[in-house]
Amino acid sequence: MRLPIPVVLLLCLAVVAGLWWHGTRNADFLTPPSDTKLAMIRKKVASSVTRAAHPDHTVSPTVPEPKPGPARPRHAEEERPALELGDFASPPVLHEYAEPALRGARHLIDLASVLERKEQPQRALLAWERVLDLGDHNDSQAKTAIAAIKRLRPTLPAWNTASAKAIYITLHATTGRKNVKILKPLLDETANEIERASSGILKVSTNLISTKDAKATTTKVTKTAATTPPVPAPVALWLTGRGKSTRST
Repeated sequence: MRLPIPVVLLLCLAVVAGLWWHGTRNADFLTPPSDTKLAMIRKKVASSVTRAAHPDHTVSPTVPEPKPGPARPRHAEEERPALELGDFASPPVLHEYAEPALRGARHLIDLASVLERKEQPQRALLAWERVLDLGDHNDSQAKTAIAAIKRLRPTLPAWNTASAKAIYITLHATTGRKNVKILKPLLDETANEIERASSGILKVSTNLISTKDAKATTTKVTKTAATTPPVPAPVALWLTGRGKSTRST
């Protein structure tokens, strides 16, 4: 004989409900146990737990493994190129550190700093100068290089102390006669400054040429004549090498 499905479901629910009622009808889920009962429960649980014979046999708490951090950029993990300090046994040349400049201003700054620590101020000065003229420097790196150059240069002798090995150039200037007295000392001062900045590599002489000043001109304007004041003579500057057939700027 087959029973309908609704009847079967009702009988299942009745069995479950009857068992639950029979097992929990005398239980009190709302009133908390007394301290005496809790102490008895603790004592019973403690006596039923087997203690380890040796403390080393106890299970240590599991320590979670550290999570891997964010991946570092690939370029940060790569080592920087080795610094080529040069041969300290031989005197340096002007283009000593031109090739390392291809690796950037940061590489040149590291190179110059190491050379200073190794007490090679002349070579360090060359490296600092390459930061400015060949390195792809930013404003901060340029300021650092300029400060280092100003600090090192006064402590070192001129790069070239032999006049015979200097490169001779002439600083020319052309202006009106009225400007000659003003321009002459300025021209000489400029030549001396170029020599100092070149550290003895250049020997600069001056050549001042005066021309006639422009005269005042008179123009006729209807009934009255207007006089135009003389125009100040311009100043022309250029550089040449030694000899008459040399190149000029």
